[in-house]
Amino acid sequence: MDNPIGSNVMGQPATGPWTPISPGEAARLFADLADPWWIAGGVAIDLYVGAQARRHSDLDVMVLRRDQHAFRDALAHWELFGAHAGRLRRWRTNERLEAPVNQAWGRRGSDAGWCMELMFADAEGDQWVYRRCREVRRPIEEIGFVAGGVPVLAPEVVLLHKAKDTRPSDERDFRVALPLMAGPARAWLRAALAIAHPGHRWLVDL
Repeated sequence: MDNPIGSNVMGQPATGPWTPISPGEAARLFADLADPWWIAGGVAIDLYVGAQARRHSDLDVMVLRRDQHAFRDALAHWELFGAHAGRLRRWRTNERLEAPVNQAWGRRGSDAGWCMELMFADAEGDQWVYRRCREVRRPIEEIGFVAGGVPVLAPEVVLLHKAKDTRPSDERDFRVALPLMAGPARAWLRAALAIAHPGHRWLVDL
């Protein structure tokens, strides 16, 4: 039976050097998995616009929380840690990461830099659900696209995740992606922001 890691995650500080892998390397690691996954974060915006807009310190990969064990097994030879509130705790085999633990950090060994951050997304049936506002949802098959054989999170979904507590890098990603976003993508993001983050300053530009 699963042993969940929940709100009492403690351990070492979430620090250390990052040497992120490439999206192509992530695709090779997960090539044999049937469960969906997507490159997320700023790298997803780069893949959407077709150029690197800024330097990235890490690689974010979004997976569905319900599929986490498949990805844990695919990275069985890595060191994996649940991340929450600035702390890391080792993610042991057969442990299930539950909210509020929404990320896991991975590296190839204790002497290696961190390579990838898994981000856990909620889902109900065939619907992806935004964990900060469960009213916002979308069919799983519609939240991403494929670029060069790599699954990538759609820019409107990436930006929704970036909308809370935006940093300068998030603002840059919004400005880079916005001119290329078609009407339906803009409309979806505008509606999602109005529900989940009413009054957000991006609504004016959308």
